[in-house]
Amino acid sequence: HIYTHSLGTECPLTCTHSHTRVPSHLVRYLSDSQPPFCIQRPDPLVLTVRSLDRTINLYTKVLGMEATTFKGGRKALSFGVQKINLHVAGKEFEPKAAVPSPGSADLCLITEAPLSTVAQHLKVRQLPEGPIIANPTGPMGSHLVSMPSSVFCIY
Repeated sequence: HIYTHSLGTECPLTCTHSHTRVPSHLVRYLSDSQPPFCIQRPDPLVLTVRSLDRTINLYTKVLGMEATTFKGGRKALSFGVQKINLHVAGKEFEPKAAVPSPGSADLCLITEAPLSTVAQHLKVRQLPEGPIIANPTGPMGSHLVSMPSSVFCIY
């Protein structure tokens, strides 16, 4: 789904596309021209999880996200203007991914804190620190952390 929000700003990004093995039913959507819009942010992301309680506990206590409840008792995690909706495996809401499965997400999150602060926080919370890797978008490193429903890296 693409939702449009008029933000009154021009997009500073130039979109580039690299398509390989595109399903035949999608070929008609591809062209060499650039789209007349720029994606500003996801709204929302969706994680399929095994346990709502465990996921909410980790993302709120470890990352400081806020747990929210919205229509129909559905759960989400919020931070800044971003939201991550949570679906329990086997009890997903529509719309959903074609093949929703726990553990299939790979989230990368950016923080202003030094990585040493992040590493110490993860150590106190007894989360195994993953490898420090170079960030492809700039001169910063990251820590990889395995969570119950995804792997995320913090830059």
